[in-house]
Amino acid sequence: MESHNTESSNSIPKSVSEKKNNQKIKELIELNDELENYFRNTIIPQLFVDADLVLRKFTPPAMK
Repeated sequence: MESHNTESSNSIPKSVSEKKNNQKIKELIELNDELENYFRNTIIPQLFVDADLVLRKFTPPAMK
């Protein structure tokens, strides 16, 4: 009779997976902060819309 292991042989331990997720979240936060800083400091009017042409973001000069 064969014994079956309930865990996959290539499963990543939760702590490693969580560490990778936390690193990705940190990177996204940093990139978002840089993008927000760009939006606040640009003099170029820009509108950002999604695929349905719904306004998602804009730079302050776009409101003038």
